[in-house]
Amino acid sequence: MKTKLSFLALSLCLGIVLTFVLAACSTNDPVQGSGSSSSAGATHTPSSNVDNPGVVEIRNFELDATTSSDKIYISGKVEATKANPIVRIEFITTGSGWVSFDDKPVTGPITLPGVSSVQLSDARIDLMNPSIPCATHYLTVKACIDEKCSAGKFTQESKQFTKPEMLCALSSSGGEVSSSSEAVWVFAPPSPDAEVPLNGSVQVGSGSFKLSGDEGQPDMEVFGGKVRPVVALGTDDVEPGKSYSSKESLLGSTPATAIKLSNIRCGGDPCVVQNGDYYLIYLDGGDKYLVQFKKAPGHTWPDWPKACTLWRATVSP
Repeated sequence: MKTKLSFLALSLCLGIVLTFVLAACSTNDPVQGSGSSSSAGATHTPSSNVDNPGVVEIRNFELDATTSSDKIYISGKVEATKANPIVRIEFITTGSGWVSFDDKPVTGPITLPGVSSVQLSDARIDLMNPSIPCATHYLTVKACIDEKCSAGKFTQESKQFTKPEMLCALSSSGGEVSSSSEAVWVFAPPSPDAEVPLNGSVQVGSGSFKLSGDEGQPDMEVFGGKVRPVVALGTDDVEPGKSYSSKESLLGSTPATAIKLSNIRCGGDPCVVQNGDYYLIYLDGGDKYLVQFKKAPGHTWPDWPKACTLWRATVSP
């Protein structure tokens, strides 16, 4: 009997010890999914701080001047918690109104109704603004989770951007309208010439176009916008920053309504692309481009490919 009781006591002791060991192992096991992780569609490594009350973060803040010669595109995201949302955001530069947010100039702090995130891609800097000097400047983004931006209740980050000398002469004259009430067109520097293959798509801003059909007088179709021909430019070449007349006998001011050029009548016949002529593309997003077609280097018109030059309108009727 003593032997059986001793064995039973030993078994109980071992069971209790094993229970404590398993409990200890379970307590020290790392939490699954902690540290760096990525969910579907995520392009950054989330920080655990954003899950903590009273924390606001600016993630992936960048300034991009490579996709446009006259604009600074801002990217990144401001994040906070639902319990302590973002109520104020500031874009701080040397001069007021340099930054636009939701297509409106920013002249002071932006008050928000309490949001957990703000996309910085809704903001940009137009370097054609004549009040921006040709030099290197700083842009500071400041986000606050209380209206007074109290200590410990905000975060901020800064990046540099540069307005090149080339744009100063353009921006100083580009916004000047003649003393008459006539509306004008003003264009940014041209994009590099692009080759246009037969039936090949060419990107322009948020849309695209293609040429098809006859070699010498092809049709032009716009995707994500509309097109119309230009009667005359009033000069042989496009000079960036110069004001051009919007009279209907020149560039005109009537918005484009046709997706295909051939849907428009020119002298009683369907309009077609002619060597050296100009056309205006009105994109659905609001941007407007002047385009000219000509022979591609090493080729003769009407051979394919052809070449085109694009000028984005910075001022338009």
